[in-house]
Amino acid sequence: MVILSIIIISFMTFFSQSMMFSSKVEDRLTAVNLAEKVLVDVRTAKSIELEIYPHYKKVPSNEETDENTYSYDGLNNKEYIIKVADNIDNETPHDLKLNLFYVDVYINEKDATRLYGYIEND
Repeated sequence: MVILSIIIISFMTFFSQSMMFSSKVEDRLTAVNLAEKVLVDVRTAKSIELEIYPHYKKVPSNEETDENTYSYDGLNNKEYIIKVADNIDNETPHDLKLNLFYVDVYINEKDATRLYGYIEND
């Protein structure tokens, strides 16, 4: 009986750890996909102002957020905080006519992912 209980306890710890790992991987994958979607929306709008899209809600500015911070609800019943910025110190040669943008996606104030992308200037 003691051996059986040891085996059951060891399996329960393994399954709880695998569920937690699976949840973290799912959050990271969702954040990367959302960051790619935001970058496509920025490329389409040719602006980092995303309030033209109905699924982004502007977050009021405070000491932790800036004016280009948005929330995105509805994925996995979690709130995703999105920060979009352009790189002021862009080291890209001007003859390429590219701007470097980056997108940060946070889940519950935890840094989930950062994605960089170049967008052509007109």
